[in-house]
Amino acid sequence: MGIKDLNPYLRENVPECIKELNLDELKGRKAAIDTSIYFYKFLYKNERYLEGFFQQIFRLLKNGITPIYIFDGAPPPEKMKTLDSRKEKKQETKTNIQDLIKKKEMETDAIKIKELDDEITKMNRRLIYVTPEYNTHLKTMLDLMNIQYIQSPGEADLICGKLSKCGKIDLVMSDDMDLLTSGARKVLRNFFITSNKVHHYDLDIILEKMGLTNDQWVDFCVLCGCDYCDRIPNLGPKNAIKLLKAHGSVENILKNVGSKYKVPENYMENYNKSIAIFKNEEEFEFQCADAIKRPCEEKIAELLTLLNTHTNLTEKQIMTRINGIYQKL
Repeated sequence: MGIKDLNPYLRENVPECIKELNLDELKGRKAAIDTSIYFYKFLYKNERYLEGFFQQIFRLLKNGITPIYIFDGAPPPEKMKTLDSRKEKKQETKTNIQDLIKKKEMETDAIKIKELDDEITKMNRRLIYVTPEYNTHLKTMLDLMNIQYIQSPGEADLICGKLSKCGKIDLVMSDDMDLLTSGARKVLRNFFITSNKVHHYDLDIILEKMGLTNDQWVDFCVLCGCDYCDRIPNLGPKNAIKLLKAHGSVENILKNVGSKYKVPENYMENYNKSIAIFKNEEEFEFQCADAIKRPCEEKIAELLTLLNTHTNLTEKQIMTRINGIYQKL
């Protein structure tokens, strides 16, 4: 998911672009949230995903950051190969779980049974599915809280990029590295509901330190390998940046060193499609609210019912957070 090996490359070669910040240092900013990423993060921990999102909203607004949630729509056809690969891995995991269950049924040693149970639990966490019902419940909660969201017609990261390009938002929150390729200038990664610390990635610093234009940066990311275009075998980030600086464009790279690498037959076709996706120039209109208003008492009562049903928070904890959220606005 994202750009292959990009994060370790940046950490090693452009460490200046990554800063650990306290959320309160970002007070007054608007952040587009790549919703699907946090569905998976929260569901990996437990099934109480609404509690995770509620706590996330509380922590962001408590620190003066206004969230706007972006929901995924249909993926582009170019991503089907990646999605099929993920399905195969999930099916493989299901098969492995069944094998472990059979092994457990044959086992008599209590310690080994416990080890098998732990392994089965660990593998089950890889089988996370975000259902339409989950999306509906979250949207209901956001409506009740007067928190803005956008249902994207396609992938959420492209809308996040557009919002960043047109200055509607200041930050994008996601652990997916291809947000830096889709138009986002400032990306927050490694957000946890229990911490005020986040890692802030700055694309302007990346471009300056790597000596690249924005177009060359997108070329570099596609060469690294993305969801829409596989990496050329043996052409990792270090070689990609050397070749890009030597030859200026992907087309020139393939003309000059194509014989050295086993370039897939349809590589340029997939490369061009990837560039078109990342540089999507379709018009997108959206008006970000200047302020989030406290819901009416009827909505708060509905919110209490929803959260009492889907979280382990007490009514007192819920109301304390609600009052804390809207007191800051």
